[in-house]
Amino acid sequence: MSDANPPTPPPEGDQQGGDQHGSGPTPPPPPSAYPAYPASPTPPVYGQPQAPPVYGQPPVYGQPPNPYGQSNPYVETNPNAHWGLRFAAYLIDGILAIPALIIAEIGFALADASSSAASAVGTVIAIVDIFGYIGFMIWNQFIRQGRTGQTLGKSWLHIKLINEHTRQPIGGGSVFVRQLVHFLDAICCYVGFLWPLWDEKRQTFADKIMHTVVVPVPTMPPQYPTA
Repeated sequence: MSDANPPTPPPEGDQQGGDQHGSGPTPPPPPSAYPAYPASPTPPVYGQPQAPPVYGQPPVYGQPPNPYGQSNPYVETNPNAHWGLRFAAYLIDGILAIPALIIAEIGFALADASSSAASAVGTVIAIVDIFGYIGFMIWNQFIRQGRTGQTLGKSWLHIKLINEHTRQPIGGGSVFVRQLVHFLDAICCYVGFLWPLWDEKRQTFADKIMHTVVVPVPTMPPQYPTA
């Protein structure tokens, strides 16, 4: 019995704690009544200047940037007048001649009357009207268009006929020859008159032979008097 190990004494702290606070270890502090929130982020400093964002190089004025890198397919790039404008000008010139044709028909009707007086008056009216119609066509198609490149119909639609090399009106004689060469445009189902629809220069057969083109005329903005 003398060989048994004696009991290990408790640590000094436990003895002191038991002596000071009674028996057992010190209890933990009670939990807080309010939950703990994370610290607020640091507010931005407004006193220090900040570098502006860089959006790239400014565009060159006069040449708007194209984000697609290709030309706009809807922008007209052919310098010559469209077939539709040429056809509309032709219609206008033809409509201007209709009154003369109506008057001529009235004159022919009176010329066929049973009365000699009415017949004489109708004959005079028809003859004068025919000469007036021919004179108007010569002035409008050859003289006016030869000097300015424009008939009345072309001038109202702002297009004109010019030489493709000199870029000047071709003169009355060349306009007359061009009218004769239009026979080639009509000889095969009028295909030559439709040729400008798909031709690169928008020319008829007569235009190709005479080296002529029909081009738009730039219009000037109206000028208003200044105070």
